[in-house]
Amino acid sequence: MTSSVQKIFVLAALIAAVSCSRIRGLEVDHLAKPQAVGSSETVFSWSFDEEDGFRQSKCRVAIKGVWDSGEIHSRETRLILPEDVLLGSLRKYRWTLEVWDADGHRRMARSSFRTALYPEGNWTARWIGPARPGVSQPVFRKEFRVGKGLRRATLCVSSTGGNTVTLGGETLGGDYSIPSSLYGEIAGQYRIYDVTKLLKSGLNTLTAQVVAVQPAIIAELHLFYKDGSHDRICTDESWEVSLSSRYTRLLEGIQFDASEDSLSWAPALFTDKGYQLLIPDESPLPERKRMLPLEEKQGDTLKTFDFGQTIRANCTVDASGKEGDIVELRYFDGSRIATDRLILGRRGRARWTDAFSERSFRSVTAVYPSGTRVKIQADVVGPSNLRWPALRGLVEGFILDPAPSSAPFAEVDTLFTRYADRSTLSKAWPALESYLAGTRRKNLEEYTLMEKFAIALGQDATPYSETRRIMTGK
Repeated sequence: MTSSVQKIFVLAALIAAVSCSRIRGLEVDHLAKPQAVGSSETVFSWSFDEEDGFRQSKCRVAIKGVWDSGEIHSRETRLILPEDVLLGSLRKYRWTLEVWDADGHRRMARSSFRTALYPEGNWTARWIGPARPGVSQPVFRKEFRVGKGLRRATLCVSSTGGNTVTLGGETLGGDYSIPSSLYGEIAGQYRIYDVTKLLKSGLNTLTAQVVAVQPAIIAELHLFYKDGSHDRICTDESWEVSLSSRYTRLLEGIQFDASEDSLSWAPALFTDKGYQLLIPDESPLPERKRMLPLEEKQGDTLKTFDFGQTIRANCTVDASGKEGDIVELRYFDGSRIATDRLILGRRGRARWTDAFSERSFRSVTAVYPSGTRVKIQADVVGPSNLRWPALRGLVEGFILDPAPSSAPFAEVDTLFTRYADRSTLSKAWPALESYLAGTRRKNLEEYTLMEKFAIALGQDATPYSETRRIMTGK
């Protein structure tokens, strides 16, 4: 056998020895290649094919240039990052996993993750709100300049309710981004976006509309340049906020005024109601099926869009005509009519998404002045759309982040039924225990749920059963 052939065999043997093809599910904080790791207890986890006979006897996890666990004799397929290992904010890290079986056979796999903006001491932004009370759907805006040589731009944003953020003409996270679970002094979440492609050199404008009873927003835009410099745009009193919302609540609908003159601007004010930020929310936004009308009937001043079935959806409307023209939208579900009004803005154009109503209807009739053109499409809301943002559905299961005691436990119980397999519930158990421990006002539903999970997992359910018995007096 020639030396070249021997080298080929040796190389093939080495590749087989460190093969990563059978290592599955490399995750950081239960997510594959997450873009916003920010929890105080970072967990690395992995798995193997069920039909694979590999039995791990030791493992090693290393973050390139930061930390190396060394070889650890353990069958556990998870490892917690030590508290004294500090990761930087908004950085990309590469990590390597090595595992061995009892015979010394080694396997290796690699992955990566990005960190979020850590709350402790790294947030420069402050919570801002409207300059006067009573504005429930304010629009915030900030104009800023971007220099040449931009390498990466990251936006972190949270609000006290739903929000739509627009940058470079694009809406971030869809029209239904509810990134936080802020109730009084309860800590909330924030979303993180890569907005590099949405920015241009020179003047840019970021706008955000918040829909909440007590609207407030916090945001930081980080600009990283090729020369190593770093700028940040933070919510502060230099931001502007509209004092006259484009939205007006009607008896059976909403009026949206798209004309620029309808908004008056004033400096935003700092607001501090005890809001806190713990971790980013990387849960997927509600899945929506975009649907076009099956049939359209048009007259001179009206057009009916028939979707062929009753759907629960939000409509996106494109209209063009004369500035100030009013397009009236009448939603019909077979028994009643709800009405929205759209006032065309400058140049006689308006694009509007009814982002938070989720109406049920079969057809929509648009009534408008002669010469106006209207198009409609619907974003159908999926049946499993959960509006409680702290409850995050994942492919393999779910995680419960700290949330208020008013959490809708019926939705938690629905997930219990959907993901009632032992491996998935095992992943959720530590988060559930942590959730209950951090809840100030505990109620019967919480203890009942914990008892249910403990029994399903073979855990000791006595503490929850006894507490529930005392609370019910039975």
